[in-house]
Amino acid sequence: MPRRILGDVLHFWGSNASEELMRHVRYVPVVTFVVLAAACDSEQRLLAPISSPRASLATAAGKSQAPLVVSPDTLTFTAVGPQEAETVTAAVKYAGTLIATPSPSCAGVVTVSPTQTRVDPHHGARFAISPLGRGTCLITVTDKKDNAATVAVSVEFASFWTTKASMPTGRTFLGVGVVNGILFAVGGYAPGLYLSTVEAYDPSNDIWTTKAPMPTAQVGMAVGVVNGILYTIGGGPTYSAVYAYDPVANTWTSKAPMPTARSMLGAAVVNGIIYAVGGMDYQPSGLGTVEAYDPATNTWTTKAPMPTPRGYLGVAVVNGVMYAVGGDAAVSGSPVATVEAYDPATNSWTTRAPMPEPRSQVGVGVVGDILYVVGGNPPGTGWSVSNTVYAYDPTTNTWTTKEPMPTPRISVGVGVVSGILYAVGGNLLVVPPASHAVEAYYP
Repeated sequence: MPRRILGDVLHFWGSNASEELMRHVRYVPVVTFVVLAAACDSEQRLLAPISSPRASLATAAGKSQAPLVVSPDTLTFTAVGPQEAETVTAAVKYAGTLIATPSPSCAGVVTVSPTQTRVDPHHGARFAISPLGRGTCLITVTDKKDNAATVAVSVEFASFWTTKASMPTGRTFLGVGVVNGILFAVGGYAPGLYLSTVEAYDPSNDIWTTKAPMPTAQVGMAVGVVNGILYTIGGGPTYSAVYAYDPVANTWTSKAPMPTARSMLGAAVVNGIIYAVGGMDYQPSGLGTVEAYDPATNTWTTKAPMPTPRGYLGVAVVNGVMYAVGGDAAVSGSPVATVEAYDPATNSWTTRAPMPEPRSQVGVGVVGDILYVVGGNPPGTGWSVSNTVYAYDPTTNTWTTKEPMPTPRISVGVGVVSGILYAVGGNLLVVPPASHAVEAYYP
């Protein structure tokens, strides 16, 4: 919703609501109910719905027989920040008469937080909204005579980014893993320093806590999570070390080392097996090596090599198939757009549609059945940072461009919690380069 229109809408409800929501206006993504539409004439009078019948529910027992009607044809929904205040625009009628007079935006507006109720000061109607999960909400309107109408409405959320609590230790080339809804940032590099630091982020309260450090400082390692245990694989300066972290006990243990020493590799988990893919050797040159680690037996097995050797790549799994995205064949700043898919069931690789442009040092995450690629080093001379976000649909083998990440960066860590993608840390290619930034993407 444009800022001017939002201001007009909030004016209908008074300055307090207006000031409160306008403070958040930079976060406003527009969300529309997919079943509805309404039209206004030049004098802002509410016209007949464009489509879909109005929803009318029975009034409470013993109350007036005049029906209270919530018209979902004219509802819109605007989220102000993620899961914060919400704005419901509703055309509400009682006995055929509007009790929420259209404002310049062609609707009455009530601002509520989830499960909270607000009273319309002009008409006495009480509005309440209760979220039923992302994509659906329940609108309840009660008039002065306690007639109530409720309607559940499907909503289509516009994707957007928001800023979260900064990571205490700024770093790049870190590892990120999610265990039981908690995001762990492990190791990484700050100017002149390899890190063993481990910090945990709880999205439910937007708070970071410090955890037991890694046994040795590691940079450019891969991370996989199996049965509630986080594993770090490879990375400098040891290159072949494998460590297991138990968040419950807050302890680390050493595991069987990876056969091929490397850093800047990718990893993903399929059916309890961690696949270590590509990376850079000591030269440094890109590798096509694929090795599988079984935590149950603490053993490694060599798999079919990736067709295009590379490091600084992103690796993620969608429906049991592993995708290796982008990367660089050497430390040359010459990224590739290559996408190759590995099927563990057949131990075979296939070539898929390339990214829209070459990219290395990307962050990757999967929400639903879509693979997201964030940031990274785009093509050009030397190193540069990007805030571009691409989404890959394996079903159609197609790419689309999404809302850009607020802070451009390379070597960003990514974790997904409850369908929300978190981009953590990374390299800003400025002074100081190691980022503390944490930004959340709501696809």
